[in-house]
Amino acid sequence: MSGEPPAKRAKNDDFPTVVAFDNLVRICEEIKGIDAQASEKIVEIDSKYNKLRQPLYAQRTEAIREYDQETGMSFWPDTMVNHPRLFSYFTHKTEKVLSYLSEIEIMEEMDQTKGFTIKLLWEDNPYFEEKVMEKRTLWDKERNKLRNYPVTITWKPGMNILKRKDKNVSPEIEDEGEYDDYFFGWLTTYTEEENDEIAGILRDEIWSNPVNYFVFDLKKTLKQNYSQHDLSPNSESDYELDESEVGEELTAKNLELNDRPNRDTLPKLTDNNGESEKPAKKAKKF
Repeated sequence: MSGEPPAKRAKNDDFPTVVAFDNLVRICEEIKGIDAQASEKIVEIDSKYNKLRQPLYAQRTEAIREYDQETGMSFWPDTMVNHPRLFSYFTHKTEKVLSYLSEIEIMEEMDQTKGFTIKLLWEDNPYFEEKVMEKRTLWDKERNKLRNYPVTITWKPGMNILKRKDKNVSPEIEDEGEYDDYFFGWLTTYTEEENDEIAGILRDEIWSNPVNYFVFDLKKTLKQNYSQHDLSPNSESDYELDESEVGEELTAKNLELNDRPNRDTLPKLTDNNGESEKPAKKAKKF
């Protein structure tokens, strides 16, 4: 070997590299085409099975109504309060208002945006005028992402639990992070879908299988019934409920109250325009 450095490749020798890159681009475009076809098929399948679920959802709603009427209990409020993570967003005032919640419904947008609407139905109550609230999560074309939109609440005189730091500031420009009540603050603000744990819990856990969380209240009721009829064991610690009777998915781990996160670690709420995020004010204890 002469030890001389190899001669630089001539510009014309770059042509094979260009051809290789064009081939790479072509392959990637074919993959994108298959992904697009898969997305369309997934939407078709989701739409098909969502239609199959609708009659069962209607039956479940009617069964819950009958249960509430027969027992005098409140299925949906109890279910929400019993959820170990959702509970961290509540204050005592939240729970008082939620006691007037009669029904929940999740309505899916059957398209590739994966949007959805959380519908809350309310009984007559001393707090606000609305009987129906809809928190919509829709595709924001400008931001190219899912975003949920605020609910308007008409509070009755003196009953607005969303206390603000400065009552003289218009709600349109108010710092939404200063809401005392986090759950209803969430209802009345913009939120980016990927950071929205409340919507995710309501859609994917509460709506999907509410019995898993309502069962906490069922255990308490059964204990009370045993006690009233002198059928309880000698000590409350001896009481056990066969969890297989209320759903195989129920486990002590995913319903452990001690696993609830600290309210100080709640995520941030965006301002009314969704342009920036503001730190959430620590929820007060009432």
